[in-house]
Amino acid sequence: MAQRGPSRATAGDTLAFALHVALPTLGKGVLIRRRSVLALADRMDTDARAVRTLTRLRSTYGNRPLQLKLPGRPRVVILSPEDAMEVLDNTSTPFMAASDDKQSALAHFEPGVSLASRGAERCDRRSFNEQVLASEEVSHPCAAAFETIIDDELGPLLLPPDGQLDWDTFSEAWFRVVRRVVLGEGARDDKTLTRQLAGLRKAANWAFLRPRRKRLLKAFYARLDTHLERAEPGSLASRVAASASPGDAPAHQVAHWLFAYDPAGMAVFRTLALLCADPEAYERARKERATENLGFMRACMMESLRLWPTTPAILRQTSENADLNGCAIAKGSGVIIFAPFFHRGPSAGDIAHRFTPDIWQDGQTVDQRGVFPFSAGPARCPARHLVLMTSAMALRRLIEQQWREESGAIPAGGDIPATLSPYRLIFQLR
Repeated sequence: MAQRGPSRATAGDTLAFALHVALPTLGKGVLIRRRSVLALADRMDTDARAVRTLTRLRSTYGNRPLQLKLPGRPRVVILSPEDAMEVLDNTSTPFMAASDDKQSALAHFEPGVSLASRGAERCDRRSFNEQVLASEEVSHPCAAAFETIIDDELGPLLLPPDGQLDWDTFSEAWFRVVRRVVLGEGARDDKTLTRQLAGLRKAANWAFLRPRRKRLLKAFYARLDTHLERAEPGSLASRVAASASPGDAPAHQVAHWLFAYDPAGMAVFRTLALLCADPEAYERARKERATENLGFMRACMMESLRLWPTTPAILRQTSENADLNGCAIAKGSGVIIFAPFFHRGPSAGDIAHRFTPDIWQDGQTVDQRGVFPFSAGPARCPARHLVLMTSAMALRRLIEQQWREESGAIPAGGDIPATLSPYRLIFQLR
């Protein structure tokens, strides 16, 4: 008996997916956020609409993967948490992380990054990332140095002249933290490096639709290499120097770390807003400041990433004909996992629109719900522990003061919006 393939979406339902899921996600910016579009998406709560669209599609077609009615390569949308976890657990065979779409976008600023690599190169570069980032260690070997950096840079934010903290002020300090953590003290004030990377990421938002900015790319890597050559002790650059071989494309991995810390800063800012809307959680976090593991603050960060995934669309591509829980997926198919649908949709149950950090501490099996803030499986983010550690340290520093969030972005006691621009958050000292 022949194996069944995916369900087939009608042209109308394909258009609905494009209008309510794909276009808003692309419009907000995949590699760097577009402020004006994100502000509009925030007002319209576009992710909530996307979740409703996918919920309707699952009601119409069932839990099987859904193939969209598009020309060219088949595009398959995952509609069940079991299928989502199966895809992630079977990266990179038969579900490659380095999809053609991802390679096209990342080629603008980090063509040699492990996420865009295949075969033996991917394995070597992934191993390099895991070694430098200490992927299996909850506390990074450079933790003490990083905490000093965070305290130095975020401390001045606690006494703002006008009593307010907005995104622009926070992000200036945050990127100083990022440059020092990744590259050392010598990179602290190198705003040009950050601007160059931002320019490359803006071009990458257009993937194959925009020519690569080759001169800017060359200038960026020349500048980055200068910082890496110093290999300052107490920075990730020192571990790069001790671990890298030319085939690891180390500068390209470092570029990705600099890029990935941008959405991590957004997550910190959103987490502070969540705590402001929940006084009990705020006080609980403040009581934890004196402890070492910062378990509750890490859980709050994870919950922020569940509520607002920094990578909403997880892309895979089949390297061969694949059997996905009894469904035949053709070789070369693009596979789309829309994280907000699993984090906020029916499979999330009663936690969908609530701030519930304890699910990350009390042993609930969140994977069974299809919740994966750092992805999952062999391509799970190798910096997950490092990001959580440094983000929790930043949060600990910020909540030394009592803040209130002025924009009213998160209603106290009500459903949490599915879309939230960090750029509109404003915190006022109490």
